Amino acid sequence: MSENQGSFIKKLMKVKLNKNRLQGFILGVLITAVLFTAGLFIFSPDDDSNFTGSLQYNQYVVIKDFNNEVLKAPGQTLVYFNDLPQLNNRIISMYDYIYEHSNFLAKTFNYTGNDYALLNSLGISSYYLPCFAIFENGKLKDCHPVELMVSSVVQWLSPFTLPKIYRAFPGSAYDSVGAEYKYGYYISEIILMPDKPSIAGFLRLSGDMTLPVQKNTALHALLAFNFGGDNKTYFGLPNLDEQIPTPGLRYFMAVSGMFPQRDFDNPLTSYVDGNIKYLEFPLDSINENSYVGQVILAKNVDEEKYKNIMLPCDGREIAFSKYPVLASIIGDKFGGDGINKYKLPDLTNAASPIDGAKYYILLKNIYPTGE
Repeated sequence: MSENQGSFIKKLMKVKLNKNRLQGFILGVLITAVLFTAGLFIFSPDDDSNFTGSLQYNQYVVIKDFNNEVLKAPGQTLVYFNDLPQLNNRIISMYDYIYEHSNFLAKTFNYTGNDYALLNSLGISSYYLPCFAIFENGKLKDCHPVELMVSSVVQWLSPFTLPKIYRAFPGSAYDSVGAEYKYGYYISEIILMPDKPSIAGFLRLSGDMTLPVQKNTALHALLAFNFGGDNKTYFGLPNLDEQIPTPGLRYFMAVSGMFPQRDFDNPLTSYVDGNIKYLEFPLDSINENSYVGQVILAKNVDEEKYKNIMLPCDGREIAFSKYPVLASIIGDKFGGDGINKYKLPDLTNAASPIDGAKYYILLKNIYPTGE
């Protein structure tokens, strides 16, 4: 063998050796990744008081009183029915992932054999346990068995995280209005607007007010004497002065429009705050005849997608040339120089009557003319 051939063989062996090392390194990385991923789902109980969580949220609640915390709770409640004496790393990691991707704070109910009668009465079969269940106003809507893929739980929750709008009615209203909600306001519906002397078809609510029954029979049929009056010829309107979220806004009540229809078999999700009852609707069902400048409560909003329909009430300053109709309604009520710029109401620190909902101001559709 010549010297050149020997040198070539040595170089070739070195290349092969380096290649083997590289392949071994890549295989080692892949094995480590697989073991790490599998470790996230290992079912090993741990002391949850010492577990810091995989994400920054790490929030979970153990249910002590199922009747009050779930069956009497307003709105939506996500419950994990746990068959272990304590939470474990896997479940807490799932809670964090669910909170990050769906904004649901899961509550834990540690059930025992004594609770099977309760679970059966709710419609939860032992076949599904352990499982996640979603309740709405105390009623079971659906349940989902625990699986290794936590993304399947988030996907299951997605219909419950759709964007929603909350329309306001008197606290005594029924939990249904009918199917025509996209086409106008209902009699007795309450809207929040930049304050002005009057809006056609609405009453400006201020302090304690009464109306004659004989001239307002439709509105009286809905309010009765729940908000005062003489129980005979005059009935009262709800006093909402203390519920105005910031100066410069005012509540108005519709005295004309569609009459709400009662549907006891299909009630809407509702929230009562003081003298106001909020009914939940899909966000894409915003009233087509809504007023420019109306301040609404909404949840799970893609603000980029809806930026031409509504803006968050965050006190931002806007040029008068942008959204000029809105500018003519707001003026300088919430700041600005009153000539070139105006500000939106700032409700970023206002307490929301509905968990997770924010205040937005509508940029369209109809100008609110006065009487």
